[in-house]
Amino acid sequence: AAPVGREDAAAAAEQARRLSRAREIRTYRALALTAFALAAPIAVGVMLVKPYAGRGVSLALESDALPSLDFYVSVESFASLCLATPVQFALGGRFYAGAFRAARHGSANMDTLVALGTSAAYGYSLYVLVAAAGNRPCCRRYRRCRGHHDSDSCFHGHHYFETSAVLIAFVLLGKYLEARAKGRTSRALQELLALRPATAVVVSEKDADVEEVVDAARLRRGDVVRVAPGAAVPADGVVVAGRAAVDESMLTGESEPVVKRAGGDDKASRCYGGTTNRGPGALRVQVDAVGAESMLAAIVRLVEQAQGSKTKIEKTADVVARYFVGGVVLVAVASFSLWLGLALSGSIPSSWYEQEGAVLFALLFGVAVLVIACPCALGLATPTAVMVGTGVGARHGILIKGGRPLEVAHAVDAVVFDKTGTLTVGRPTVVALELAASPEDVAARLGADGDPLDLVAAAAAAAA
Repeated sequence: AAPVGREDAAAAAEQARRLSRAREIRTYRALALTAFALAAPIAVGVMLVKPYAGRGVSLALESDALPSLDFYVSVESFASLCLATPVQFALGGRFYAGAFRAARHGSANMDTLVALGTSAAYGYSLYVLVAAAGNRPCCRRYRRCRGHHDSDSCFHGHHYFETSAVLIAFVLLGKYLEARAKGRTSRALQELLALRPATAVVVSEKDADVEEVVDAARLRRGDVVRVAPGAAVPADGVVVAGRAAVDESMLTGESEPVVKRAGGDDKASRCYGGTTNRGPGALRVQVDAVGAESMLAAIVRLVEQAQGSKTKIEKTADVVARYFVGGVVLVAVASFSLWLGLALSGSIPSSWYEQEGAVLFALLFGVAVLVIACPCALGLATPTAVMVGTGVGARHGILIKGGRPLEVAHAVDAVVFDKTGTLTVGRPTVVALELAASPEDVAARLGADGDPLDLVAAAAAAAA
């Protein structure tokens, strides 16, 4: 077997990176779909079925799910627990892992906030289920069950399993959209690499008249390839024989072909993979860069690296996130303390908290602060917007060097183009016809049945 060279290693690394990106997209898509499939029944049951269903449905949902046991848990609560638990710990386990890694380094990130907010909602819901274990069926004062087996000894708190499950589902959806946006950008950039031909005509080292058609991916440094008129250059190299005009518009945007010849300066003798020989003669090019070392690959790599760089707002988001988690926890504790103090001091009506009790009533406000702060837009929306913006630009032939240019583009009031091929394609078309002579003179020259457009047709035929 032939030894694995640096070109093979670079190609293998590039292939591994593409596979990893595709695997990331598939993983987040599966996680998001599964999370929504599990969270949707909980949300529909709590927000639509329980409040608006008929008496029979309400009684069925509040019936004891485990009648053989000593404690009471309603069918609806037990089903919500069963659906929310895998979302919280299996699908949302990556957030706990990220929060743990950040905690080991003495910091906090968005994963910390997601784990903290959803755990607060899930933990509170578990407490509600345990506290309601002494209830009897249908004693929690739902609209259709009022007065049925009701007593003052019943616990009337409500769980929030749907909140934790739906939050995790939406965060996973955001992760999927971000991964897909990165994949779209990469696919648009890879289209540049696809401009290189799949095969190459290699000239034999021993006999210049002997040629062999090989896979372009098998080219190595030192190989001499023949590029016929109309063919694309298979790899970067230097012209060693021949003279021809090469179209480099796919790299430079310049529609005017550049004359390439052997023995000239670097610009006159260097060819790049993907450019096209416009003739009239053939070129022999000695390959000196292949695969990841080519100009096209370098452009793609630089753009992808620039896309991974952080914009000013993203850096600000990182700084905010560093202190945001601690601030949110402090605000949650302050909110809990404030409402507990108001309840215990009698500053608010007792009817506000008589069902849950003062402590649980105040705890709801603390949990609300944690939950509302959970899906932080700074940490999710900003990188997604950068990736989508650069991806759209790449699909339209505009390579944006990362998020910083996008961030400052709103202040641009003038754009200067220094290349003719940037605004034109080098293929003029007729948009209007203006006669240099008067219609009477033209008619006299063409005859009674002549058509001025015949002149245009004749000129087009001659040019072809």
